[in-house]
Amino acid sequence: MDILQKYARGVNLGGWISQYGEYDRQHYQTFITEADIAQIASFGCDHVRLPFDYPLFLAEDAPYAPLDEGFGYVDACVGWCKKHGLNLVLDMHKAPGYSFGDFRNSTLFSEDAPQQAYLGLWRAFAKRYLAERDTIVFELLNEVVEPDSTRWNALARRAMDAIWAVDPSRYIILGGNHYNSVDELKNLDIIDNPHLPYTFHFYKPMAITHQLASWVPELVEFGRHSVYPGQTPGILEFNQKHHNFFEPGDEDLIDKAALDRRLAPAYDFARKTGRRLYCGEFGVIENADLETRIRYLKDLTDLFRQHDISYAMWSYKAMDFPMVDAHSKVVSEELVRAVLG
Repeated sequence: MDILQKYARGVNLGGWISQYGEYDRQHYQTFITEADIAQIASFGCDHVRLPFDYPLFLAEDAPYAPLDEGFGYVDACVGWCKKHGLNLVLDMHKAPGYSFGDFRNSTLFSEDAPQQAYLGLWRAFAKRYLAERDTIVFELLNEVVEPDSTRWNALARRAMDAIWAVDPSRYIILGGNHYNSVDELKNLDIIDNPHLPYTFHFYKPMAITHQLASWVPELVEFGRHSVYPGQTPGILEFNQKHHNFFEPGDEDLIDKAALDRRLAPAYDFARKTGRRLYCGEFGVIENADLETRIRYLKDLTDLFRQHDISYAMWSYKAMDFPMVDAHSKVVSEELVRAVLG
């Protein structure tokens, strides 16, 4: 059985044990509970993607001493998922020496200490969840940003070897460079192992999916709301002043056909390699009007299903792209249906 058939439709648990505001046990114990997992199952999902940050598992600096706390939260999630019939993707969002939000200060690809800590943490997960190899998939690292894919291909292979030395049957998900761009799939090494699906993220075009995002200064300066389907004025003029911040074609009409064209690198990769794909993140920011969010998500997930691409929306709770609010109340039943078909 293709493992991704068990990971067809899911959501991310962003903001829980990854991208949290500060170390806060009250937050870890309450942000996601069994009731949330039960609700996700009731939506018709078959899995969750669980991002995690290494400081809950390892001391933040070399020698990166092991910590037990983080495993307790993952253990709880694994138990809830078993109870409610969900599979799980375990995604390292922040690694020793690397965070996609601070990639310019990365040491993971150049120094031995963070590399050894990174590999050791994956070995620990492989040993701890040996019995759950059919229900937990490991995702090696979230959104790599490197000048090219050379160093990431090399480190990823070392991580795969470390995991498979413990558990040769463990499924591992591998994503590419430039924030897991669909356009970077072609630069990943193709490993001859049936336990390796590939993944990408899809937030195109940013003028729609990240409109007015507070953490992207260029989008704050651009200052425009966009609707879907539709055309956003002012992109060409903005690009002339800002070194082509927006991608070619973002100024055109963005509709389902345009999304289909943007996904062409994924289709090409799947056709050439024979590998099925997993889109681990996509979404539309809540700054967009609700109808735009619904229409975009419906069209995109329709395309995923047409092309046998498994997926997980970003994100289940809060985190600017919510399916439910901070109190786990559904934002829109229609939005849930749009995502999950």
